Amino acid sequence: MITPENGKRDLHLHSTFSDGRNTPEEIVEYAILNLYDEIAIVDHVRRTTDWLDNFTIAIERLKRAYQDRIILHSGIEAKVINLQGDIDARADFFPKVDLVLGAFHRIPKGEDEYLSESEITADSERALEFWFTGFMKLLENPHVHIIAHPTAIMKRYNITISTDMKNLIAKKAASCGKILEVNSKYQVPDEEFLNILRKNDVKLSSGSDSHSIGEM
Repeated sequence: MITPENGKRDLHLHSTFSDGRNTPEEIVEYAILNLYDEIAIVDHVRRTTDWLDNFTIAIERLKRAYQDRIILHSGIEAKVINLQGDIDARADFFPKVDLVLGAFHRIPKGEDEYLSESEITADSERALEFWFTGFMKLLENPHVHIIAHPTAIMKRYNITISTDMKNLIAKKAASCGKILEVNSKYQVPDEEFLNILRKNDVKLSSGSDSHSIGEM
């Protein structure tokens, strides 16, 4: 289903179902006009989200309407909520969509507890340890297909990820069959990490993390 090596693809687009500014149909029509071969609309969810059924109905309708012109996937993006690699989505969400993206929007320190900005800046080594622990467990999460903007939160706080950590993540991702996103918005992973991922035959996907068609 996912073949990011060939053609023009973007597997990380947000619509008006969450915090995007364009409807799914507007996104699909723009993608076709700009010669995309494959896209995924992966809106943000939480466990309390109540619109997922309407979302999947809308995407399935668009799949049928544009089936001869583009490959379209439905998906969700949810944040990591603990150091066990669980994400902010209910179990009944997963069978309803084609793709599940897990992402670090904050650094967890417990169940639904997160490091504050001051805690991160005061002890970056602790923040890195928590992130790495959660990341390795996220790779084991059977519901997650793609790790979105995988190192963006570390980049935000200028925390260096060691080469050893990158190698461990790559080996784990390969063994678990996880896909890591090459995110154009945050420009991650860096070149060293990308080379390590490729050497370990980790699958990669392309994502812009666009919240409007102008960002695609």
